[in-house]
Amino acid sequence: MALALAQQMERKCEIEQEPLNASSSESDSEDEEEVPFHVPTSEVVFRGHVQSVVSLLAVAAALAATVYAPKGGVFDPMACIACGYIFGVFCFQNTFVEWPAVPCHILLLLASALAALLAPTGLQHVSLWAIWGVKCIAWAIDVAIVISGYRLMVRGPAYAHLGQGSLEGKT
Repeated sequence: MALALAQQMERKCEIEQEPLNASSSESDSEDEEEVPFHVPTSEVVFRGHVQSVVSLLAVAAALAATVYAPKGGVFDPMACIACGYIFGVFCFQNTFVEWPAVPCHILLLLASALAALLAPTGLQHVSLWAIWGVKCIAWAIDVAIVISGYRLMVRGPAYAHLGQGSLEGKT
């Protein structure tokens, strides 16, 4: 039984390794027209990729400004999480073309996430980062940015009851 199975496997391997007959493929290709496989991307997809690249360049510039700050940069973990979450969700959604045109409230959210990333370094520059009250306020703002990002970018608008004369129950 095992010998018969081994012989079948050898035959199968030999069949897979045999070269294709060149004469049959030439006659088939004469009948078919060669068509290049190129699917052009739409303008919306291209714009989404550009938006992702520009947003990642903005984060890279903010990180470079933090690293090369004159008095030394401060990488606050909460600010890094808030900025990473907002820009990660934005780029992820751009991959699926959810922002063909970025609304103003999303641009404001992206700018506030960048400001949250740069704020600890700026506060360190003016010697305010050592005060615990300032740190707590900065962390509360970081949490508010994350919640706003979830509310605006992930969850979407809240359900609203339809008013009188609406299409509820008619469709």
